[in-house]
Amino acid sequence: MNTAPLAKRSICFTKATSNQFGHLTTPIVSLISHQLDAPKSIALASLLDTLCCGEESAIIAFTTLAQKNELGTFTQHKLDQIAKDEMRHEHMLWQLRCSLLPSTASAALRKDIKRFYTSLATHDIGLHCAQIAALDSGVCIVLSELRQDNLPIGNQPAINRIFTAIHNDEAHHASITLDLAHALATPGLHAHAAVTIRNKLAQLMETLGEALDILGVDNARLQRRLRSLPAAFLRTQ
Repeated sequence: MNTAPLAKRSICFTKATSNQFGHLTTPIVSLISHQLDAPKSIALASLLDTLCCGEESAIIAFTTLAQKNELGTFTQHKLDQIAKDEMRHEHMLWQLRCSLLPSTASAALRKDIKRFYTSLATHDIGLHCAQIAALDSGVCIVLSELRQDNLPIGNQPAINRIFTAIHNDEAHHASITLDLAHALATPGLHAHAAVTIRNKLAQLMETLGEALDILGVDNARLQRRLRSLPAAFLRTQ
């Protein structure tokens, strides 16, 4: 486990961890206690590359959406609060990441991760919200699989508390952004956007299959769950 204070840095989006977003820039000095062996520590660190990159992307997305005056003050406030939640998540994940052995994710994989999150960019607010809702609900699925009681993460109280807190927040975020998608996007289009993002997320998780195997995740079940969206996402009118 690392013991020296370590200043946070971005994995994918430097802008997200800059003072421009009022980000938490305090160096990591309090590490997360765990009893993961070396292979599991490395596997989790590799998975955290994806999760941290997602939080960086979310900080930018929700901070930007919260500045859209056409959404109204009440909605802007909700989105601003979500942006703050994402900053807190990113800080917690970095705190955890610094407690693990270094990730072995390749440069090519990190490019794929960044390409995935960059693909969410669109000027259509309704479609963007549909994509975010599909992504956030997908992340909830990944976290729920990792947190199974009989698996390594489920048996690590400190790590499990972090993932539980993020899981609960992301479920709330998905509900808010799905409501916005229904209000702002053409139903058929937002359903297509949601399916596309979930399939891309599933493909990304396939590339992390070895790490997920080490962490005890049933990859076949994870793939089925990621590629199956609730009816609320598939409304066509």
